[in-house]
Amino acid sequence: MQRQEAVWQARRDAYASFLGQIEVMKRAIAHMQATAGMYEEGLGRSGADLTAAKEAMARTFEVLWFRESALRLSVDTDEADRAEALMVLARRAMEHAEDFADAAWSAQRGPYEPGRRLDAAMRELHGGVLEWTRTARRNLEGGAQATD
Repeated sequence: MQRQEAVWQARRDAYASFLGQIEVMKRAIAHMQATAGMYEEGLGRSGADLTAAKEAMARTFEVLWFRESALRLSVDTDEADRAEALMVLARRAMEHAEDFADAAWSAQRGPYEPGRRLDAAMRELHGGVLEWTRTARRNLEGGAQATD
């Protein structure tokens, strides 16, 4: 019984860590979008803030990648595959944020297409997070019942 509880707790912690980092990633992308938006509006200056936002976003994704790797130790193959699919959505959103930032930095007026792609990618990521969270919750509830 204690072993089952320990396994359930490890799984719960891995889910929480991964989900928390996904949320940090979403905030980093939103920060990049807001920073690039200043350049789109002609309010950006040296580019240092844009570079810093890009670097922060990349570091955040790297941490997410490590969290996803750790999650694989605690979940079955199907759950790991769902986490990997969420990683693909996060990577896509990050790439669109970079495209949006590049368009804004290069002073292309109205980088609307990169902005639209980024908005669509963020909606897709948000939907993916909701679905992944529902599945994780069901899996945890099933595991909690098994330890009772």
